[in-house]
Amino acid sequence: MTRDGIDTQLLNSQTGRTRARRPGRRRAYILVAVLALAALATALGVSFLEAHSTAMPEAMNYRAQVRAQYIADSGVAMAAHFLTYPPTTVPVGQYWTGQASVSLDGSPDLLDVTVTQSKTDPNRYEVMSAGCAKDPDGSIRAKRSISASVVAPVTDQCTFSQALLDRDVLNVVSRVFITGSVHANGNLDVHAGSSISGSVSSTGIIRKELMLNIFTNMCLSAGFTCNTQAVKLPTGAAAKYRNYVVNGRYYSAHDYDQYNRTTLNKLNADALNAIDMSATNPGRLISYTKGDLTLRAVSGNVQLSGGLIVSGGDLILGDSGVYEITAETGYPALVLAGNLRAGSGNITLRVIGPVLIVGNLDLSNKANVTIEMTGTLIKTGTFAGIRSDSAFNLTWTSARSWLWDLESGPKPFTILNWREK
Repeated sequence: MTRDGIDTQLLNSQTGRTRARRPGRRRAYILVAVLALAALATALGVSFLEAHSTAMPEAMNYRAQVRAQYIADSGVAMAAHFLTYPPTTVPVGQYWTGQASVSLDGSPDLLDVTVTQSKTDPNRYEVMSAGCAKDPDGSIRAKRSISASVVAPVTDQCTFSQALLDRDVLNVVSRVFITGSVHANGNLDVHAGSSISGSVSSTGIIRKELMLNIFTNMCLSAGFTCNTQAVKLPTGAAAKYRNYVVNGRYYSAHDYDQYNRTTLNKLNADALNAIDMSATNPGRLISYTKGDLTLRAVSGNVQLSGGLIVSGGDLILGDSGVYEITAETGYPALVLAGNLRAGSGNITLRVIGPVLIVGNLDLSNKANVTIEMTGTLIKTGTFAGIRSDSAFNLTWTSARSWLWDLESGPKPFTILNWREK
């Protein structure tokens, strides 16, 4: 066998003839191998594409489901918020009932929320929230819905065991007669000619007048407790009672300003008593802000069912006669930013229910004035102008010595259960 640079000569054993082996056949084998590898790569590629052809749509669907869930979750949170803080469009005494087609972030995604009050428990609400995630072209990609039960917070109660509570220094002057206990967040003086049937406590010292301007320290005496802790008391801020929240529902006091009167007489009181305020103002609170308000008995005795809030001036008893104010249970009978004053003699004022007063209790040295309060009196000012023929009688009773804590802010609603689909 000989080899040159071009051909390889092979000797045929039978014929003795030689034949050439050409390089083209080798190339054919190589081509076949390459084609086989290409086919294998193609098969693998197709297999890979088939295995992953749904990955992108699945990712988009998952993202949409998560977003729909987020939107539905937000609907429950929105309901709890607007039940706690109703929009101004919600009528007084009502609740937020929901909203449809809400876009939370300006995207095509939408939220529908409905809120329904329970027929068996007025403090419980059923929330239905549906989140809808959409593609940019507006087509729906995913939906999620949540149903939840939420319950309104129960408003705290302020319960008082005293007939008289003072926010500051207290002077129980002559002709003040108290059936019940007394506490002062300050020093306390009990003057001759007055009486207290219950215990007496003070954050400072307690003195009792033995005779004209001669006092003795009572801190070591039975029934008297000095240097105690201060008692947290309602401030009597009128604004807290003009618009108030009880058990998660918003209410407003009846606006007496609308009548453009500076007086309230028998006919006015009778007209107010005839108004059904149960849905919008269960405390039957009457608000007056335009200065002094004068109660007039010239047309007959005044009997008012509910409470008076006078925030712009004094409450004045203008005429001889009888005035009666009876609060709804759990609500104040009087909330006075100014003074309570007698404008005439021969007056009897009977108040049933707690009284919150910032100013003075001033009988103005009028003759034969009797003030009778049943419940708890919480005050800042002083007793003043009480003649020897007049009297200030305070009587504690448990039924009339508690208030809804209207001065605290709203509390959040509680989610009782949560169901998704």
